[in-house]
Amino acid sequence: MNLVGLGLGPTYLGFASDFFQARGYENSLQLAFYTLTPFYVLAIGLFLWLARAIKQQKLEAAA
Repeated sequence: MNLVGLGLGPTYLGFASDFFQARGYENSLQLAFYTLTPFYVLAIGLFLWLARAIKQQKLEAAA
């Protein structure tokens, strides 16, 4: 998790910001942060799925 979050995250954000700046956008860093939204949605979905799986596992163990 640290390798992805702390290693690839800032690198990706910098690359995306440079990409938008090269295209002439004045608010390139803001746009780069917006590109992170799908990753946050995916993370939320995975956490909800995991919570449901753990709850189901506890119910099966109790039965």
